[in-house]
Amino acid sequence: MGSRRLRLVPVLIGLSCGCVLGALFGMFDLSGVQSAPWFRIPAFVAPTWSFEAIVFMVPVSIATAIEHFGDIIAIQSVTGKTTFGLREYTGHY
Repeated sequence: MGSRRLRLVPVLIGLSCGCVLGALFGMFDLSGVQSAPWFRIPAFVAPTWSFEAIVFMVPVSIATAIEHFGDIIAIQSVTGKTTFGLREYTGHY
């Protein structure tokens, strides 16, 4: 398997090669980093309601909740132990 640090070597090599190739082809621009201040407080804004965000988040949250509930039922049936008192709700004994 190798050590944990050796696993990072291919990632670092790929990142380095990408930066070198980008610099050779003129696609590597650090002017934004060079002009940035050393310390800056982010601009805080008040939260707003967005219908588009709600339309996107509701199906994701429902799918996550269903998946979590299925995981609880699977763990409960494998271990034979009640988790979070769901035995009376799921019907799995």
